Amino acid sequence: MHPKDVISRDGAKNKLKIRKYANRLTDLFLRFQTKGFMAIEIPGLIKDVFNIFGNGGYCSITAVNQEMEDLGWGIEIIDNVTYESINSLFNKKWQTSLSYGDAALIIPAIS
Repeated sequence: MHPKDVISRDGAKNKLKIRKYANRLTDLFLRFQTKGFMAIEIPGLIKDVFNIFGNGGYCSITAVNQEMEDLGWGIEIIDNVTYESINSLFNKKWQTSLSYGDAALIIPAIS
């Protein structure tokens, strides 16, 4: 196998990961939009949610909602579907390869 083949394959895998990540972020963005948040607010909202999840440990829906309420985002903005969507972005596979910094690059493109 030629080294270029390995690089090309790895590059394709990374592009696929980023595309999947972008699709999940787009879904999350749209969920928050349907909940009444303005497009300009959503990147900050997602950043706050990511910070809560990124602190490590187990985050229940109740705990996340309480933290978001404490930050002034409103009452019970995270439902089960939104929670699972966010949680899927923070599973081990995504955590080791992508970060909020990557999301920050993608979110403005979809807003």
